[in-house]
Amino acid sequence: MVYFVENDIRIGATQYITYQSEDGKCFILDYWVFPQYRGNGTGHKCFECLAEYTKTDGALYYAINCDERENAIRFWKSLGFVENGVDEHGVPLYIRKP
Repeated sequence: MVYFVENDIRIGATQYITYQSEDGKCFILDYWVFPQYRGNGTGHKCFECLAEYTKTDGALYYAINCDERENAIRFWKSLGFVENGVDEHGVPLYIRKP
């Protein structure tokens, strides 16, 4: 678990795993910006911090399975993620390559 912190306050969190065996894929398992911090670009800033942080683990690109809520899809697409099939449960997959 990695927390996003601003002014010593936790504003969100994420869980991820970087697969060295898959050419540096960083799969985002969970990603939250707490509700009171949403809607003002905080999610974008948090992702950019995550991207910088995961480079030390060898992350070269990012993947996530995203539920079909319109807000979630819009958020990930705004970060440059594109559709990349579905997982074994039929949940849409998204990928962001450099």
